[in-house]
Amino acid sequence: MMEGKRSDSPEPSCVSMKSDESMGLPIFFRDGASSPDVRPQKKKSNISRNQLDSIFKELEHKVITLIKNELKRFTKLLSPDYPACTEREVEDEDDLHGVREGVLKITLTS
Repeated sequence: MMEGKRSDSPEPSCVSMKSDESMGLPIFFRDGASSPDVRPQKKKSNISRNQLDSIFKELEHKVITLIKNELKRFTKLLSPDYPACTEREVEDEDDLHGVREGVLKITLTS
C-alpha cells in the first residue's frame, strides 16, 4: 500500500471540496409559509384568576387573624399583672409551635 506524502505547505487541501460524500441533504423551505411555532407551550392552569384572588383573600384574612391573636397573647404575657413563672410558659411554648404549624397548614391548604 502506498502512503501519500504530506504537503509541507500550510494551504488547505481541496480534496473534500471535490466530493459530495460529506454533504448533507439540502434544506427546502416552503414558499410564503412559516414553520410552526416549536416553542413549548405553557400549560394552562385550571384555576381561574378569580379563584386565585379568592384563595389569597381568604389566606390574607386567616394570617391577619392569626397575627392579631398572637399580638394579643404577647400583650397579655408582657403585662405587669401576668404571673412570672407558671405552667403557662410550657403551654405557651407548645402554642407557639402550634402557631407555626398553623401558619404552614394555612399556607399549604389555601
